[in-house]
Amino acid sequence: MTCYIPRPVPTSRQPQRPEIYKIIEEFPFFPFFHNLYSTHANVNPTVVITGVGPSGRKIAHLQPPRPNHLIDPSLLNLQATPLKSRGDTPSPWSPSPVKTPIYRSPLKENRSPNTEVKPKIKKDTPLSEAILRVRNNVKMIPAKGSLEDTLVSMHEHTMKQAVKRAALQDDIAQRHLMLDEKAQLIEMQQMGNYTKDEFLAQLKQIEARYAVATKPSPAKCPRLSGSSNAGSSSDIEFV
Repeated sequence: MTCYIPRPVPTSRQPQRPEIYKIIEEFPFFPFFHNLYSTHANVNPTVVITGVGPSGRKIAHLQPPRPNHLIDPSLLNLQATPLKSRGDTPSPWSPSPVKTPIYRSPLKENRSPNTEVKPKIKKDTPLSEAILRVRNNVKMIPAKGSLEDTLVSMHEHTMKQAVKRAALQDDIAQRHLMLDEKAQLIEMQQMGNYTKDEFLAQLKQIEARYAVATKPSPAKCPRLSGSSNAGSSSDIEFV
């Protein structure tokens, strides 16, 4: 009733009421439906029969039947005769009862379903060989670790890196000490404090103390100057 317009009906002399504009503003399809339903009274169906659904088959009567005093008595007698012959048949104007179909399955032996599903792969085909090769090379993904496992692994990695850095620094310090001792030994040999045999013996002691294996120098190696390059006895010039 929100779209109902009471009398008097607007005419050409009297403009339309503001209610019409308000209705059109709220429901813009009102003029179309008004023209459709006002000129075609039979557009509304008398009966709507639904299909088979969850609640079954239903009949909805959108237009109520006319009262009996408006119908010809001869028509009423014709309509009442088949109804009496049918007995307790429900009236066509009343909605049909809901009938839910009942499905009864035959008795069968309960068997556990077969959960093992094996893919059917044809042999001696390139696709089957590729599938088998990929399936054999699939590796299990390890389970995702918790926060505690992540923190422990980070701590272990940090400690390993710290140990490596400490060992590297200690090795560098030991090499510097060895080079300093070799430089002092060369200076003392050049001053005449050691002979050639004594110099070589002292050099071997220094290298054994720092656990450095002496390697033979390659042939035709250019002579290097400086104390830092005096690593082996073959590169040293004796006086």
